[in-house]
Amino acid sequence: MEYPPAAYASNGILWWELKTAPGTAQRFGSERKAAAWLAFHKKLGDTFTTEELRLAIGVDGKRNDNEHAQRRLRQLRKDGWEIPSVKYVRDLKVGEYRIDTIGWYPGCGRERPKNRSAVSARIRSMVLKRDGSRCQICGVGDGEAYPGEPGSKAAMTVGHLVSDDFGGPGELGNLRVECARCNEPVRSERGMPESPLDVIYAARLLKRDQVRRLASWVSKGSRTRDALDEVYDRYRKLAPGDRNQARSELLKLAGDGV
Repeated sequence: MEYPPAAYASNGILWWELKTAPGTAQRFGSERKAAAWLAFHKKLGDTFTTEELRLAIGVDGKRNDNEHAQRRLRQLRKDGWEIPSVKYVRDLKVGEYRIDTIGWYPGCGRERPKNRSAVSARIRSMVLKRDGSRCQICGVGDGEAYPGEPGSKAAMTVGHLVSDDFGGPGELGNLRVECARCNEPVRSERGMPESPLDVIYAARLLKRDQVRRLASWVSKGSRTRDALDEVYDRYRKLAPGDRNQARSELLKLAGDGV
């Protein structure tokens, strides 16, 4: 396929095939690669799939398996792209998107819009500390195994309460810790969300005290952590040797109840 001159960076490489930004050692991100590939391969009204894009912006012919690739795609909306998914257009398939507006992309000759919802390293650190590096949706802690999956290891990220896709700011009050599975962009990639009836039915199977606790989380808009959660988080953050010492003493405190 022949491409116009604008499809090539200053070093003569196609934008979506770059490994580093021209003239630097800085990695050329998948968000910019995706924008360029879409701009030079798709027209208004065209559709594409997540898998199609992952293959297109991979390195050395390998599929892009970055767990945050879906997030990068959604962030194109801040650059003026309108790319609805099945969540907004029901005749699309799961994992399929439609191009309604073409926004900024490398080679377009326009300045890239500033990202007002980006989370600074300082704010990210504050959110992780405030939330105890524990997912505020499912409750799993950083590095812990998911329930029933002993070989798994949860990784934390910082997510927006009001999505950055809809202008949610990267400010402390609009952020919370989420694990990689609960992070909203990843949930969208997995397919159609559950219906309210699914959630209500599951809640009816809970014990009464569990329903009350659930209701308090729903009321506050996040999963609250009690004193027990906080002590456990402090225990997890101890150095290995100190953790062994604390473990022995805690087991003694519990006596035969463990």
